[in-house]
Amino acid sequence: MKDVDIFLDRLYKLTDELEKLGREFSELYRQYDGNDFENQNYLAADKLDNSILAVTHEIASTIGFTSADIKLLTNFIDFRRVFNELTDKELENIIDNPAITLTMKLNLAKRLTNGDLKLLLDKIQTIQQVWNRTFDNKKYQLVRNIFSTTL
Repeated sequence: MKDVDIFLDRLYKLTDELEKLGREFSELYRQYDGNDFENQNYLAADKLDNSILAVTHEIASTIGFTSADIKLLTNFIDFRRVFNELTDKELENIIDNPAITLTMKLNLAKRLTNGDLKLLLDKIQTIQQVWNRTFDNKKYQLVRNIFSTTL
């Protein structure tokens, strides 16, 4: 298991624990509810209950969203590492525009496969398959732009 997966697994466990904690103590504010002084109900039912919700559910949600972003970003970096001989623009064209121009194919074939067009077409197919499997058929530009529009 990769370190990032271990890290994310631990974060998901924290999320589960925070959600359990929130459910277990969802009525905690009631112990402080009452009319012993002015605004006691407001402090207990509103402020205390909202604080408990914030520290459990809202933080768990933030961890969940950020963890998904971390996974997406590390997958993107791994993908770029594997296909590092291609520029960002070339990958965008290959993935987002499957009908690549002949000129681009010839230039890529010359640079990457010593002019072997068949080998290049196989490589393009592999790139598209790996991308679609990893990123659920999302557009390259869409995934890239989540992190930066200046890559």
